[in-house]
Amino acid sequence: MTFNNFTCILGRVAFRLTLVALLFVLASFFVRAQEHAKATDSATTSRIWFPYDSYVFSSSYMGNAQSLSKLDGAIGQADHNTVTVSIISYSSPEGRYNYNQWLSNQRANAVKKYLEKTYPFLAGRITMNPGAESWDELRANVMADTRLSQSTRTRILDIIDSNKAPDAKENALKGLSEYRRLYSNYFRGLRYADVALVVGTSAEATGTTTTDGTTEDSTAATSASSGNAVAESGSRKVVYYVVNEDEIRPAYLDNEENLLEIRRILSGPANVRNIVVVGAASPEGPEKYNEQLAQRRAESFVKLILEVCPSAEGKIEVVNIGENWDGLRDAVNENQTLSQEQKEEVLSIIDNNNSTPARKEAQLRATSSWKVIRDEILPYLRYSGIASIEFDEAAATDGPADGGDLVPQVDTVATQADTTMVQIDTTFAPVDTTLTQVDTIATQVDTTASQTDTGAHGSAVDNKPEKRYNMVAAVKTNLLYDVITALNFEIEVPIGDRFSVMVEDVFPWWETGNKYCFQYWEMGIEPRYWFKPWETIGTEKLRGFFVGPYAMSGKYDFQNDRKFNYQGEFWSAGVSGGYSMPIGRRKLATLEFSAALGFMRSDYRHYMPATDYSLLIRDPYDVGTVNYFGPTKAKISLVLPICLPWGRKEVSYE
Repeated sequence: MTFNNFTCILGRVAFRLTLVALLFVLASFFVRAQEHAKATDSATTSRIWFPYDSYVFSSSYMGNAQSLSKLDGAIGQADHNTVTVSIISYSSPEGRYNYNQWLSNQRANAVKKYLEKTYPFLAGRITMNPGAESWDELRANVMADTRLSQSTRTRILDIIDSNKAPDAKENALKGLSEYRRLYSNYFRGLRYADVALVVGTSAEATGTTTTDGTTEDSTAATSASSGNAVAESGSRKVVYYVVNEDEIRPAYLDNEENLLEIRRILSGPANVRNIVVVGAASPEGPEKYNEQLAQRRAESFVKLILEVCPSAEGKIEVVNIGENWDGLRDAVNENQTLSQEQKEEVLSIIDNNNSTPARKEAQLRATSSWKVIRDEILPYLRYSGIASIEFDEAAATDGPADGGDLVPQVDTVATQADTTMVQIDTTFAPVDTTLTQVDTIATQVDTTASQTDTGAHGSAVDNKPEKRYNMVAAVKTNLLYDVITALNFEIEVPIGDRFSVMVEDVFPWWETGNKYCFQYWEMGIEPRYWFKPWETIGTEKLRGFFVGPYAMSGKYDFQNDRKFNYQGEFWSAGVSGGYSMPIGRRKLATLEFSAALGFMRSDYRHYMPATDYSLLIRDPYDVGTVNYFGPTKAKISLVLPICLPWGRKEVSYE
């Protein structure tokens, strides 16, 4: 082989290698471009914060301006035909739980109305998920607070993760010495609505939002692939429930079709020998309450059976599944949205026998899978239905039974002579698909004024807002002055969420026969800055550390027989600071400790009483001016709030 041939062959090999490398680089770039395009087909979440006990949000409140700007930018860049929005809202965990459900719903509805007004094309593409009290967010804040000692964190988490009802948890937290710190540091950020803007999801697969905030399936195919295992298997003998409810709603999920099937079975000519009814709740909230809720659901289904088939009286057995952990496990296994890694993480939590249900729930909520579990699985774990039904005979008929135009034919096994048994899997595990709808009805709370809801204590609780109070001012007296009979009065007015203005008046004015005198009159003003903000509407104001400038002036007349006899005028200015803490069982009053440092200037005149004390004689040689810099005030003040009725108080788990 000549040198020229060798170099020619080497050149062709080098060219081919270069071409392969170029194609590899281009392919890698194309794949990365695809991955980037896929990444843009995702969700943008913005958080909108609300003031205490309010569902009217302001763009200037907390970080709302940045959140709305972020949301506006995402919507502006999106294809309007592929945009959907999901809103989940919360209130802080204080006050009555049922009222907080109502308040959370109002907050979600306020954001929905704002979005529909600002972006009209979003009408019909917004789903709402009111989430009531934000216990999960509180738990995350406690876990992230490195300033808490391990023992304190454990005490707080034990309450949050307990099986107690939400209102009982709140009372337990208030009993902790750290409650004020929890309230000041965390609660303000727990009143919010998360707005998730999803780009790239077909509008036909999202459902239609009705005027009341609930969601309807947009196509029949959507319902068929909604993750309902019972429907998938051809059996429709269960009804599903809105979160925290035991009322059967025919329009909810697949209930309309399932109720037709249930009535068809029960209205047949065969005599019922035995029916087993089950009730279940999704594993959210207190375990004991969920057991009660599952029982009530089963009992509501029994009433349905007796309405259709009165002859079943005394032949119905109720089985309470309680929290449907088995159904959750099966549903996670069969879900098509979760990755295998996510499934393994979730199943490891579910199968941990050393963990309590409350702890499992908290761990599940902290996973990246929680949104899928909440939206695609949990709505189908809240049900009651027929686990098994047994008939004495299977008699056929050509005409309709008492069910009217419903088909009276009963599904029976043809080979059975005397009895027929129809068995249904009691776990009712859902088969989820990627087209599963986010069921916003499952978390919707009826906001009508006459509606009552079953609260966490298992009794009917009125959802009407209860009266609460707002501190408009506080009256005070300095106990140190009072001890020396220096009567005094102060009034302080809170402004905004961390400022106040205090005005003080000191006025002891008594004398005894030109021998003893304590006359002192002083007026002062003191603007204050408080280091911890308070709620603009509420009673827990003017607490914690403060600092601010002061100015005061006055006049005096002090006489102690012939030993000390001076009159004069003065003025003073400086800086005051202190700390105010709640006292008493209800912790409405506070005790304030403060001191001031400043400059004082006084013009004084000396005088002496006559021998018989009938006259006071001014000393023309003992007059002057005193300039002083140092401590000017010391106070231990009792503070009593002035509160007026104002709106509602911010206040069951499923």
